[in-house]
Amino acid sequence: SFLAVNDAAVAHYGYRRDEFLAMTIADIRPAEDMQHLSDSLVRVAANPSVDLVGARHRKKDGTLIDVEITSHPTEFRGRRARMVMVFDLTERKRAESAIESATKRLGLHVAQTPLAIIEWDLDFHVVQWNPAAERIFGFTAAEAIGQHYSFIVPEGVRPALESVKQGLIQGRGGERSTNENVRKDGRVIVCEWYNTSLVDADGKVVAAASQVGDITERVRAEAAAREASHLSEQIIREAREGVVLHGPDLRFQVWNQFMEQLSGLPASEVLNRHPLDVFPFLQGIGVMERLERALAGELPESADFQYHFPRTGKSGWLSHMADPLRNTKGEIIGVIATLSDITDRKQADEALKKRNLFVESLLENAPIGFAVNQIDDGLPVFISRNFETIYGVAPNSITNVDEYFDTVYRDPVFRETMRERVMADMASGDPARMRWENVPITTQSGEQKFVTATNIPLPDQNLMISTVQDVTTHWRAEEALIESEKSLQDAQRLAHLGSWQWTMAPDRVYWSAELCDIVRHDPALPTPSFAQMSSYYTSESWKRLTETVEKTVLTGEPYALDLDMVRTDGAVRATHTRGAANRDASGKIIGLHGT
Repeated sequence: SFLAVNDAAVAHYGYRRDEFLAMTIADIRPAEDMQHLSDSLVRVAANPSVDLVGARHRKKDGTLIDVEITSHPTEFRGRRARMVMVFDLTERKRAESAIESATKRLGLHVAQTPLAIIEWDLDFHVVQWNPAAERIFGFTAAEAIGQHYSFIVPEGVRPALESVKQGLIQGRGGERSTNENVRKDGRVIVCEWYNTSLVDADGKVVAAASQVGDITERVRAEAAAREASHLSEQIIREAREGVVLHGPDLRFQVWNQFMEQLSGLPASEVLNRHPLDVFPFLQGIGVMERLERALAGELPESADFQYHFPRTGKSGWLSHMADPLRNTKGEIIGVIATLSDITDRKQADEALKKRNLFVESLLENAPIGFAVNQIDDGLPVFISRNFETIYGVAPNSITNVDEYFDTVYRDPVFRETMRERVMADMASGDPARMRWENVPITTQSGEQKFVTATNIPLPDQNLMISTVQDVTTHWRAEEALIESEKSLQDAQRLAHLGSWQWTMAPDRVYWSAELCDIVRHDPALPTPSFAQMSSYYTSESWKRLTETVEKTVLTGEPYALDLDMVRTDGAVRATHTRGAANRDASGKIIGLHGT
């Protein structure tokens, strides 16, 4: 039970004095602390000396407070009692908790911040080294703590940092500096330093601290940006085409050297002026419309227009392209226009058109038919009239490769045979297989023809050149010649009469089939040259033959001789030989022929 309370207790706990004196110490303890109270009473009973404990008390309004209790035994009005002094620790504990929380947050910040945080003593040896410092400089905290600041500062930079050190020692903190540093691996980096002095409660400088950011990449990026900007300006200035920048009001902002040389107008006479104020003719040729569209965010197609600049006397063609000019936020701040002098190209195009007309005229009037189609889709690019005439199809009736087969090859079976053959030959890539000779066709009018077709692929241009030649007359003549030669061979065989041809240079001899049979020479083997022919004659006959041949070569007189020929089986045959001279267009003797 409470025996007496002072005024401070009455004021602090909120109970009247009479209320206090009617209570026990258990009445100001929360229920959950009763065990703690019992343990304290047991301890005091065992050792009645002065006791110092911590506890929680409840005020009259229910507020719990943290207290520190000091008690010692005494007598009060003849009774054993304890003198108790109570100190309210609530605010101190709250302050301590706040300090502890702030310390933890600060520690967490130091541990997790991307900036290196370094604490130095007054001799600038490392006292604290956070994880970011380990990452930036490559040294662990164990390696860095105790090191002099020079271990991360190149020798050439140290003199410049002396003033920074002195300022920190003298309490002039808050200084910012940028300098090179060196990592553990020897790599030099650029860092930005924020330095401050640390003072005690008396304002005495006791240490220094630095926050450090690695700005190497930023410095490099800024240098690269400056270099890029310089290069961009140089490119614009020295470009071999016109580069013009228009502001949001379309006034000229950039007018490069190319435009100065082309127009004869220096930039000083053009900049900050509206295009129509300088070149009124631009209004009627669509240039201003394209600039307005580009300013609205469109990407107008390039356009060509003719120009004439009186100051330089230059005339020709320009190609004009305009695009929106945007800032880093993507906002349109003007228009960038490029102008290329395409006069030479225009003149070349015109010359090419004339040349193409000339070539097409030649192709149209050539005896051979020509067609050009695209490889990927088979669509025609050019078909000459003779191509359609030879195949006997109506003008403009061939619109793709499939229609070509359907139109030209009317028989379905033969059509598919030719389609498969042509496609296989084309797929082979062998030029020799891309020529089809003596192909029979039947035109739409029913005429029977023979044609020779050739395809020439130009894959790099996606083009296929096709030619066709009507060889009907030639084919029929060859057929007649073959028939005539067959008849001649039959006649020679019946008459037992052989024929021969000799070309002097080179020494080459032709024997007919019947002559080969007379001397039993295998027609599959090469015919012997005149110089090799002595084995086919007796020595006396060979002597007479060579003398006669030499005379005919000199005089051109024909001859007739009876000669003994030796067959390959050794048998001798009596023959009658006739020969005459062959002459070229100039009358020169170039060989002999005979029977």
